[in-house]
Amino acid sequence: MGQRDDSYPSDVIRASDISRYVYCRRAWWYDRQGISSINIEEIQQGVRQHRRHGVFVRVMAALAVIAVLLIITGVFMAGVYFLQLAAGG
Repeated sequence: MGQRDDSYPSDVIRASDISRYVYCRRAWWYDRQGISSINIEEIQQGVRQHRRHGVFVRVMAALAVIAVLLIITGVFMAGVYFLQLAAGG
């Protein structure tokens, strides 16, 4: 918020403007008027927390994929083992 790109004419509405408007109409209007937020530290803290959470989510997603691959590998290995037992090996 308060970081509007001035390379666009003021009457151009971008996707980020729509997103900010949908999230909070008042904050969007203040931003369009050039009024900065007074709680910059809280906003920066929230941004940092969201970034940390994003990293956590990506790590958890990767671990979930690894877990599924390990389960598939285990089921395959158990199948091979039981096929060898059934074949008399």
